[in-house]
Parts: sequence; C-alpha cells; structure tokens
Amino acid sequence: MQTSLPHDLLRRMQTLAQQIAATRLEFLTLTSAELAWSWAKDLDAMSPYWRVQTWEVAGELRAWAWATLPHRLPRGDGYVRVSDWADLRWQVHPDQPELFAHILDWYAGVAPEVSRTLTLQDGHKAERALIQQAGYDFDTQAGGPTGNWVQLNRRALADLAPPSLPEGFGFADARNMSAQQIVDLHRATWHPSSFTTAALARVQATWPYDPALHVFVISTTGLPVASALIWLDADIGLAEFEPVGTAPDHQRQGLATALLLHGMARARASGAHHMLVACMGAESKRAARQLYQNVGFRPISRDMPFLRTC
Repeated sequence: MQTSLPHDLLRRMQTLAQQIAATRLEFLTLTSAELAWSWAKDLDAMSPYWRVQTWEVAGELRAWAWATLPHRLPRGDGYVRVSDWADLRWQVHPDQPELFAHILDWYAGVAPEVSRTLTLQDGHKAERALIQQAGYDFDTQAGGPTGNWVQLNRRALADLAPPSLPEGFGFADARNMSAQQIVDLHRATWHPSSFTTAALARVQATWPYDPALHVFVISTTGLPVASALIWLDADIGLAEFEPVGTAPDHQRQGLATALLLHGMARARASGAHHMLVACMGAESKRAARQLYQNVGFRPISRDMPFLRTC
C-alpha cells in the first residue's frame, strides 16, 4: 500500500482509465483528466491523508483504490478544509469485477473507525449490491435533487458552431499567460482556493497537459477572465474539459459558451473525435447542466454517492 500517490503510479492509473474510456466509458469512475487534475492541484496539501492500493492481473494494473482519510486542513486564506469521514475513489477493469470486493475490504481496513463514503456510477449494478451488503446506504442528500452529484457528458466533434465573443474580448492560451495570471484567475473563479504556482507547475508537468489546449478568454484589459483546460488523449481521440470557469464579475456574458466552442475546435484540430465534460447534474444545478447542453453535450452516466456511518 502507498501512503501517498507518486507520479509514476498516477500514470499507471491513467492508463487503466484510458483502456476503460476506449471500450466501456459508462463504467469509468475517474477519467485520466480528472485523475491528473485532482492529483496535481491537491498533492501538496492532501497527500498526507491519501492511501492508495493497486491490484494486478498477469502483470497489468486492473484495479486501484484511492482513499482520503479525515482531515482538518488550515489554509493561508483563513479557510479550514474539514472532513470528518473517509472518502474512496476507485476503478476496476470491467473484465475483473471480482476485484471490487477486495477494494471494499481494503477500504474498511484503512479507515476502520470512521464513517466512509464512496461513489459508484449508475451502471455499477453488481457493485451496488456488494456495498449494500457491506452496510452502505445511498446518500439521499448528496445524490438527490439538491445534491452535489456529478454527471459525465459526451459530445461528438464533427459539427461545431463558430464561437462568438462580445466586442473587445479575445482568446488566448497558456503560452500567452504568466503563471501568476493563471493562478489569480483560478483563485478568483473558485474562491476560496489554495491553488498556487507550484500546483500549476505540477499540472503542467502531468500527462497529457498541453499549453495550447489550456485556453482563455481575455478581457479588454488583456487579463484572462475565463478558462478551460483541455486534456487530450490522442491514442483514443478523446478530449475532456477539466476544469472550466469564469470569474464572477464576467459571468452571464456568453464567455463560457464561446470558450467551450473555441476549445472544442482546438481539440478537434489536435486529433480529438469526441469531447467529455463532467458537471453538476442535480435539478437545482440546472445552470451548470444547461451551459453544456447548449453546446451539444449529452449525459452518459452519473454519480451515485453512498455512505456507511461509523
């Protein structure tokens, strides 16, 4: 068992994600893009609370489990990140479903005396039966009409409308931006945020980051006001937005829509045939869903959060 998550192991976990994305996308719990982003931005602060285990079949990685233990994490902006329960992210190759039982046993062992949460995809029928036998219940609050559950959406890139920006705005990419400008925009968009230039450097050093696919809208002042990071898996022709955001004082101007269309055109020109994006799926989060639906994305799977109280 790893007590943290080194870069070489992350890359092996991404390889498993690639294999599943190419064949059984509906069973993918975390995409290679989500793995890259979650690891790179949170490593400094969260790695002491991570526990990781892997399972191999015939020398190939076929399952992994990534647990985050309870923590109270003060940050420089005065915000305290608090979790009193453990949380599990995991993946099993669809050809080895029996490995999920080993993941559950391992998770109980690394977080034995605390409440535990985990998330399935809605297609994980056998896994759902196993976790219910193990004492987990569907989290009706997190997974209901006002919850923070996430749906995965896909769009083919064969037909794209041209992007349209308000007068005075333009497009740029990370090759035109300073690290501090990118970090400042991220922190403004996702306040409160502990994102740093060190975290950005790690993002930029993580496969498959490409600065030409890290795109921005710049305002009349020349500063970035909206961003979309595109991760392209050229091996399978699949790209993903992770994350996408607009600074609060520039929202509701059509910037995000234009940036998504611009980003998809760039991804297509770089070899992508399909695009993914994850977003909040609950009815109360309609605006988030509508943004992506308006540019052609349609849902293919959704999170099902479960919990087991201590």
